[in-house]
Amino acid sequence: MEILNQIAQQLEEKGLSPLAPRPKSRTRAKSRHPIDIPGVLSYTLEVWATSERTWQALLTAASAKLGLTPASPATDTTATFTGPINVTLNRCDPGDLTAGLPRSTDPDPQVRRAAYQRGEAERTARIAGAFPRLPETIACIVEMEGGAYFSRTRQGDPKPLFKAFLPTLRRNVQCLRPVLPANPNPTKAALAKRFAGTDFSTTDIERCAAALHDALRQAGHLPTLPAPHGIDGPFELVTVWIAPAGERVVPILIRQHTDRQPAAQLMPTPSNPTEQPMPLTALPEALVAGRGRISLRTSRAALADFVTQALALDSTADRLLLVRRARMSEHGLWPWLQDSRITIDQLVLPGVDMKSTDNLPSGRKPGDHPGLRIIRLREASDRSAVPRAFGVTEETAVEDDTEEATTITRYGRHSGLVDIAERAFWGINPRSDQNQTALGVTKLDPAQTANRTRTCVNPSSLEIVPAFLQDGDDPADWAMYVHAQRRFHAHTTIATTWPAIVHHAELMEEYIR
Repeated sequence: MEILNQIAQQLEEKGLSPLAPRPKSRTRAKSRHPIDIPGVLSYTLEVWATSERTWQALLTAASAKLGLTPASPATDTTATFTGPINVTLNRCDPGDLTAGLPRSTDPDPQVRRAAYQRGEAERTARIAGAFPRLPETIACIVEMEGGAYFSRTRQGDPKPLFKAFLPTLRRNVQCLRPVLPANPNPTKAALAKRFAGTDFSTTDIERCAAALHDALRQAGHLPTLPAPHGIDGPFELVTVWIAPAGERVVPILIRQHTDRQPAAQLMPTPSNPTEQPMPLTALPEALVAGRGRISLRTSRAALADFVTQALALDSTADRLLLVRRARMSEHGLWPWLQDSRITIDQLVLPGVDMKSTDNLPSGRKPGDHPGLRIIRLREASDRSAVPRAFGVTEETAVEDDTEEATTITRYGRHSGLVDIAERAFWGINPRSDQNQTALGVTKLDPAQTANRTRTCVNPSSLEIVPAFLQDGDDPADWAMYVHAQRRFHAHTTIATTWPAIVHHAELMEEYIR
């Protein structure tokens, strides 16, 4: 901000000027949702690890970072933990199944592609022979080198293959890079970075804890959805995410109720004319099977009808649909979500052509659809329409010699909800615990040369527009409810770009090739 202020005049000559400071929103809604897990649940996770050290690091992370207690002494193949949840880790040795895929050096690209496909087919056949399909879906932690290693050794990265194939065996994949052996002659700095009471580095234990948390998420370990402020009865949160799949797209509908776990549904296609709701844990298997893929060019009307069904227009239950502006308002799918066409509390359904103003239907009012709310979301990367927002404070300083008062403007990090219009807000996440750079660090002082390589994370705002609410609803309360969903996770303490239900939908893109 200091640099931007110094070049403000030059930027203004180019037509770029900062927005006026906006006030922080006042809401009755909580800025954090409680993370409540229903009952004491039990999960079984597979661990494909050839390294004994990685296995021991996972056991240490389960005890020290997840707060679990070993139910019995762990063996080389099994470990059981109790606590807030019950977790059983079953270790399997995949041998060389997690090794890199061979790459052909033939100059003909078609020959190279055919050789790579043969290598993938051979690997999947071996995996299926060693690990048969399970009766129920579980999560699987796979010890595997990172992409940089396979690139350096001129091998194909097997991670996309595992993501595309293991769900067919009812194993949702979470990859983990191996934990390296401890240095027998560590320096004082290395000793200071070790996890207490072990020879593991703190970073390795945190990586293992993150892998366990993500695996539990893929096994269905999700918190119970809280109801928004002012809603006393049942409540449903809905989103439709349009995932890219080459030249086609995969619309993903996810519903989450306050009294049950999320359910997902794909759009019917000619090859799968009937799609029923499924547990979120079963969605990866459906995606890798190629279900739900459509062409926007030929199936726009059907997709608009699919989104309309997500609105549940005949229902009177309290429900909220979260929609991303990008993709949803493009290609004539839902023009009402565009900035120039959105009309507050006057709903125009998906698929309605709004290019001509002569035959526009009258907007539907909240009373026409009791209980329905719609909130449009736009991320910072969407056409650069959402600016970075910093906190602004003004201080009065008095000169000692002249006793003249001057106003000093200071900038810093800000988190929370900010009003930008009557029905528009910016949700700004707090600085994550991973960002340890001190707030006072500056790169403007030439004497502090070490700061040139320091990095920090600039705040990225999420635009939240409560476009359709019921009479008596407070837009700020509903915007804060959505913003708080960005930290509503059982698997991480880091705030995400999207609210939890939308974040889960975006993560499913890993299973689309």
